[in-house]
Amino acid sequence: FNILTAGGFLLSAVLSAVVMVSGFLTFGGAADGYILNNYATTDKLAQLARLAIGGSIVTTYPLLHQGLRDTVQEALAQNGVTASRQSITFTMVLSIMLVGMKLTNLGVVAAVSGALVSTSLVYVLPSIMFGQMLAARKDKSSVAKLELLGSRLITILGVFMVAVGMKAAF
Repeated sequence: FNILTAGGFLLSAVLSAVVMVSGFLTFGGAADGYILNNYATTDKLAQLARLAIGGSIVTTYPLLHQGLRDTVQEALAQNGVTASRQSITFTMVLSIMLVGMKLTNLGVVAAVSGALVSTSLVYVLPSIMFGQMLAARKDKSSVAKLELLGSRLITILGVFMVAVGMKAAF
């Protein structure tokens, strides 16, 4: 299992590096945020890539939307607000459509997603959960206090990284 997992990650890293280096060597620093915009509209492979990205978005969206919609509905219910699935779906799709009509650079979407979601999942949320667990234990030992301090420092670092990422995105 470990060899297969490490091999999969290594192969993924190598392929990503090859694609990134190829894109940079092809376009240099003048590359558009959405790399496929750098190719001619008549380029057959670029058209195929655009079609594949569209297919990926169309088939992935329902999975992500359902989870978000259910979470929003549960959060509203916990606050005493009742809303139908249809009204939540309509509001979410309308909001996403309006944002999509306004944004023309997918690089901004990727940067915001990376800054908010990825950094929060890696640094902020785990350190908050770990800190809450440590605080609930009420362990007064010096090791526990040091762990709690480390957890809070990682949370602060994560929030700072979110801010820097958001600033860089805009």
